[in-house]
Amino acid sequence: MSNSPLLPREKLQALGSATLSDAELLMIFIGSGQRGRSAESIANGLLVEFGSLRNLVHTHLDRLLQSPGVGLATAVQIKAIHEVLQRILLNDTLNRNVLESPDEVRRLLINQLSGEQREQFLALYLDHRHRLISIECVSEGSIASAQVYPREIIRRALDLNASAMIVAHNHPSGEATPSQADIRLTHRLKQQLETVEVRLLDHLVIGSGEVYSLAEHGEMGG
Repeated sequence: MSNSPLLPREKLQALGSATLSDAELLMIFIGSGQRGRSAESIANGLLVEFGSLRNLVHTHLDRLLQSPGVGLATAVQIKAIHEVLQRILLNDTLNRNVLESPDEVRRLLINQLSGEQREQFLALYLDHRHRLISIECVSEGSIASAQVYPREIIRRALDLNASAMIVAHNHPSGEATPSQADIRLTHRLKQQLETVEVRLLDHLVIGSGEVYSLAEHGEMGG
């Protein structure tokens, strides 16, 4: 009887997915590896390079393709994992409707925006009880900025009969501190939303797994 260790697929089948290490989970997607590099070597290399599974799945496709041993098929599967996780979390939130705490908002937005290579600006439209009506990307820009038009955000808020909003955007650099332009935009958007009786509750800036809340830092404007 062979005493050889179980391969990841066999281990998952025999013992369950929770028994697999991060590297073993990756090996399932990597397959047989490449000439001169085993699947285990590639998987361990990716974890060292990116630091965690979270960072790995949030990485842009082009960046993954630069990693040793990663071909298009593996990179696409890794990005598909990210999209599946995003959709599950978003659908769970929308189905439940209620954003129960600031931490839940942070988790949702980190999952949506962390690791994106281009700046995206999201709007969370809420009803009078702060239940989530919709979360939408209102602008996508370059690696450094996204053009945001408050008039379009206000029009959409009225269409959805929203009573409150949270907005968020990511900094592809990984630094979550808002720029002066971010703060000015927040003040302008808050003032314009108030004219249609929609409250802007917060503007969150997403970095590499961290979140900066302008509301918590008293930077929402008067």
